[in-house]
Amino acid sequence: MSKRNDIIDGKIAARVPYGLVYTEVLGWIDLCHAQGTDIRALLRSIDSGELSGQECYDVTYSQSMIDPTRTLKMGKFITWRVKRGRSYFERRSIALAMMMSLARKFEGLQASFPINSVTDSGFSGEDLRPRKGMLPHFMQTVRPWSDFHSGIVGIASADGSYMDAAKGGTLPYA
Repeated sequence: MSKRNDIIDGKIAARVPYGLVYTEVLGWIDLCHAQGTDIRALLRSIDSGELSGQECYDVTYSQSMIDPTRTLKMGKFITWRVKRGRSYFERRSIALAMMMSLARKFEGLQASFPINSVTDSGFSGEDLRPRKGMLPHFMQTVRPWSDFHSGIVGIASADGSYMDAAKGGTLPYA
């Protein structure tokens, strides 16, 4: 969980890799989580699958954390099998659904014992921005994928966990 001294002036948010800023539209934003590196990697993986020439391809998305001593890395992952031929908007829809699905699992991991005895990060406000009401229009252009009966997207791994060395580890996921 972030601390009060993590709050920064929004004017410098584009130039710093971490901190908390408050916006009237979205509430608190944790800049560590808002960098977009994970979505860019996920979209690259989906795009690579589309170019693979295979009828179906697997896409893995993961989220991880490092312990306070920076010796252990642990996280959650999911793998979905996608039928090739997805449009630009379908690929973004699939990516959003993967991120939303895994976020619940990862935040649950952070909130579980014994991890919750070291950190109070699981389901913290800046991770989830639990705001009542509607998101602004610009944040509603992509809807999460929900058609799991069509055979276009299938779940290959619904709830994977992993643990490795924080530095020099060999995990293929995060």
